[in-house]
Amino acid sequence: MPPASSFLFETEGQTTKAVVVVGEVSAANATLGERSFTVLPTLPSHDFVCAAASGCLLYLEQEAEGPVDDLMVIAADDIPWFDVPNTGGSVSLAWVWGEAETPAPSSFFLRFQPGFPGFQHAHSHSYRGLALQGGYTHWEPGDGARTALEPGATFWQSGIAAHDDACDGQTECIAYFRIESTFDIFPAE
Repeated sequence: MPPASSFLFETEGQTTKAVVVVGEVSAANATLGERSFTVLPTLPSHDFVCAAASGCLLYLEQEAEGPVDDLMVIAADDIPWFDVPNTGGSVSLAWVWGEAETPAPSSFFLRFQPGFPGFQHAHSHSYRGLALQGGYTHWEPGDGARTALEPGATFWQSGIAAHDDACDGQTECIAYFRIESTFDIFPAE
């Protein structure tokens, strides 16, 4: 979104979730900073306003579920991180919507320390990803040279398919993930 611009997002009565990738956005009487997550009250539409001089990038997703009455915002500084076991503190995770064990959709952030080399693994179910910060890379064997994804880049990962995630460069990497069923992880062969 260009600086000081706004747009009206028609929700058709569905639950709307948003992640601010770049800038500062106002919606539903709240100001959302970079890497914040929100679930908006169920309304026919929402007006988003870019409050950043350099412009804004916003990621929106919708789903048909029960109505949401109250605004929920998780600011970047308030993300509830915990270390992922067996990663030596190199990977942290934060659930922002749903739970790993339930077959319902869920959303979470992953944070990788700079230089994390990754490891080949897979998941039972497909997911969507969104790069938010740093030199985050995501690739499948045979993709050729790996390339860091720019903030705002999205990708799709098929379930059961072997893939890798890493953090190249000197800045920690943060990505947002949305999975439609239970979340698991296992080493790929």
